[in-house]
Amino acid sequence: RTARAGKYDAAFAILKLTEEQFPGSSNLSTFRGNLNLMQGDTAAAIASFREAVQRDSANGEARNRLRQLTRSSP
Repeated sequence: RTARAGKYDAAFAILKLTEEQFPGSSNLSTFRGNLNLMQGDTAAAIASFREAVQRDSANGEARNRLRQLTRSSP
């Protein structure tokens, strides 16, 4: 909700605190990638989705987003 309200700094701050508690979470890397996309930072989103897939190769959302983003990249 915070990010959808355009409060990206607050959303990233909340995410950072959560990642400190769960540093190996693939889902949190996916969430970070989605936040990056909402801000229009495709390069950071790709890096986050790659990290998510490295942490959990069965993370379908991260794999699909990564596939979509890298197909459309020049």
